[in-house]
Amino acid sequence: MDGVAYEIHHFGEHWPIETGKTDLYKLAVGAVKITNMGKDYIHYFGPWKWVDCPDYYDDAVKDWYQKHWAAGVPRCHPNMYYFINGFPFGCGKRRRVGGENDGYSTMGELKWLI
Repeated sequence: MDGVAYEIHHFGEHWPIETGKTDLYKLAVGAVKITNMGKDYIHYFGPWKWVDCPDYYDDAVKDWYQKHWAAGVPRCHPNMYYFINGFPFGCGKRRRVGGENDGYSTMGELKWLI
């Protein structure tokens, strides 16, 4: 791979997105620059919060992606890749795995993203 990978979590220093360490607009500028240079950009996201978390809210994963896209992170680009890490972590450890028709499961989130 020739490019950049950025990892962001629903936990720790990245949460919540509004006050976390990631500046979405700077992230977007970098992602656009890298992809326009013909290099790959991997947006590595997860693990994420789930209903067991005290600060969970409905559609938290979709909300985060939509905030990234609204800031200018490429949504559809031949050099832009999204990797969702469904690793069971912290209060997200009881997240359901599937199936695709369950919009709140790991596979349902992947189907939505695709």
